[in-house]
Amino acid sequence: KLPRDETLVVQAQEGERKLEARPKAEPAEEVEEVLLDPRTPERKVKVGVSLTGSQRKRLMDVLSAYRVIFAWGPGDMPGVDPK
Repeated sequence: KLPRDETLVVQAQEGERKLEARPKAEPAEEVEEVLLDPRTPERKVKVGVSLTGSQRKRLMDVLSAYRVIFAWGPGDMPGVDPK
């Protein structure tokens, strides 16, 4: 009988293999990366290219208005160690 710690490692590895075997989700249409704020060029979102001009503008207005609520990295998430 294996010690409990070794059993947990085996179970974790099996779970990782199952996740790797899943098909990856792909966008339903072509997308392009768009900046929300030119002051932070590393923060981009992907937007469908088939949107009309007015749809795209409305979407970008909403995303830009609420950009501060997005978690861009661990440091943006309360309770998560930023390292």
